[in-house]
Amino acid sequence: MKKKRKNGKERGGEEEEEKKKKKKKKNNNNNKNNVSNENNGRLNSSTTRKKKKISKTKKKERKKGKEEEEENEEEKEEETEEEKEESAYRRNGGN
Repeated sequence: MKKKRKNGKERGGEEEEEKKKKKKKKNNNNNKNNVSNENNGRLNSSTTRKKKKISKTKKKERKKGKEEEEENEEEKEEETEEEKEESAYRRNGGN
C-alpha cells in the first residue's frame, strides 16, 4: 500500500522517479567536479580555486594594513618625541 501525502495524492509516481533520477545524476556530476586530485591535493572545481585566491589576497591586504598601522604609530611616536624636545627647549629659554 502506497503512502499518501497531506494533499491526498499518492507517493511514488513515474514523474517522481524521474525527478529523483535527474537529481541523483546532477549530484553525481557535482561530486565528480569536486573530487580531489591525488597529485596536488587541490579540488578541481574552479570556484574553490577562486575562493582560495580571494582569501589569500585578503590575508595579504590585512598584513599590509597592519604594517602601515605600525609605521604610522612609529611616526607618531617620533613626532611626539620631537615636539617634547622642542617644548623643553622653549621652556628653558632657547639655551
